[in-house]
Amino acid sequence: MSRASWGGVLVQAGFIALVVPAFGRCTEYTTMAGDDAGTPGPGGGPQPDGGAVGEVGIAACDPAEAPPADALFVAPPVRLEDGEGSGTREKPFATVALALAAAEARGGAPIVLAAGIYAESLTLAAAVPYSLQGAWIVEGGAWRRDCSAGYVDRTQLVSPAATGLTVQNAARLGLRNLTVRTEASATQEPASRYGLFAVQTDVTLDNVRVSAPPAAPGASGAPGTPGEPTTCSVAAG
Repeated sequence: MSRASWGGVLVQAGFIALVVPAFGRCTEYTTMAGDDAGTPGPGGGPQPDGGAVGEVGIAACDPAEAPPADALFVAPPVRLEDGEGSGTREKPFATVALALAAAEARGGAPIVLAAGIYAESLTLAAAVPYSLQGAWIVEGGAWRRDCSAGYVDRTQLVSPAATGLTVQNAARLGLRNLTVRTEASATQEPASRYGLFAVQTDVTLDNVRVSAPPAAPGASGAPGTPGEPTTCSVAAG
């Protein structure tokens, strides 16, 4: 059975499918806790109301945050001679797929993504923990958090397939500070569209936007069976 938890999650029109069948369409929303209730007034005064509820929104971003010490790094290539990279701060992988393969070989490792668009069709199917976090800026070999407005949209996993990201039988999946979407056309098969499809995996989304386009039309129905001929008789009278 799959489980999911959300913290400051953004979900656009489309699907987050955790088990079959998929969940329905969702409007965009965030999940954040409100303020605590007020305390009793002094001197036996009247009980105050519950206090103001905190505004929903994205969790606070810390510009001083440092990447995990054991992280693998990914950044879109800026020159053809950059090659595929090795996953270090100075020579990050050029694709998320390369980083996933390296993380699986380690038995799991956090993956840090520089801002950019990663046009890849990804399936995570090893029995290891996966962790991908976006909204990082790389300058030379230095990596720092991007806390400017709209940072969730600046790191995007964009799949040309019908599913933005597929996760099957992983130990767990954690996504943070990024966008996952599919750009499958309305005429592309199969008809269903999923932003995130996870089976038998614990999933945690933290400041993540998931979106998918409308599904393609379904196939035409099969012809019906011919009807039985109707016979009439008139009784003599």
